[in-house]
Amino acid sequence: MRYEPLKRQVLIETGIAAAVLTVLVAIVFLLASIRDDYINNNQSSKRILDTIDGEYNALKTKYSFIQQNAQLYEEVKKKQESGMLSINRQSVLDKFNQYKTQFSLSNLRLSVSPIAEMKDGQYRKKTSLVTSSEVSIELEALTDERVYEMLETMQQELSGFSRISRLTLARERKLDDDVLNAIRTKGVFPLVKTGIRFSWYSINPIETPEAPPNAPR
Repeated sequence: MRYEPLKRQVLIETGIAAAVLTVLVAIVFLLASIRDDYINNNQSSKRILDTIDGEYNALKTKYSFIQQNAQLYEEVKKKQESGMLSINRQSVLDKFNQYKTQFSLSNLRLSVSPIAEMKDGQYRKKTSLVTSSEVSIELEALTDERVYEMLETMQQELSGFSRISRLTLARERKLDDDVLNAIRTKGVFPLVKTGIRFSWYSINPIETPEAPPNAPR
């Protein structure tokens, strides 16, 4: 029996099998590489999508907040455009001297605490910070209506933002003949004693120092 043809055939078949196996291994590695790339790209795309979703939700929350506080937003915008976001002690003194005449107030006593920066980190941003002061007022007026009118005017005209934390109204005397005669004669009378306390807030821009002309960028 001749073994040479059989040996040749076995070698040929072995070579073919080895070549096929090599091709299969290459295909497996290629598919594995494609699968890894797909997983990495999918994870990267998912991270990008999550980031976009996060930014969208943040914008949606801010928009919803603005919608719910549209009146406050407009007030902030108007005061920002007119330069009335900052506060100082003299401005509140001047304003209540005006109100004293405008609303026929008497025995006006005003106390303004030093203006200080808010300690909570949420009140400090890269471009602005919030400061505040506590203001206490004691006054007397003819009626409680004049007090409420003054407070409404104060909310519109006073610089910064005010949040009333305490308001007390008490009638000092009854409407007897002496009181009525005094009102007819002078037009005013300290009939209602009032105590007011409010927190006064200011938004102050933070100036960024300019870099020198030759500074490296």
